[in-house]
Amino acid sequence: MCRQASARTDPAKLKPALDRFFAGQWKKGPIPEKWDGHTAERMVARLEVLLGGCVATSKKV
Repeated sequence: MCRQASARTDPAKLKPALDRFFAGQWKKGPIPEKWDGHTAERMVARLEVLLGGCVATSKKV
């Protein structure tokens, strides 16, 4: 298990993990595909298709 994941399940590892994060020592990775700020819109559109258009949104029309 990677160090970041173990901090999520072991409270004793949370502070050292946060210390590394705020010190700029956190592992960097690539930006995931389609990480463009429109993921939620795509998810809602797909859910509307799957559920027959009955997905409630907070968008005012």
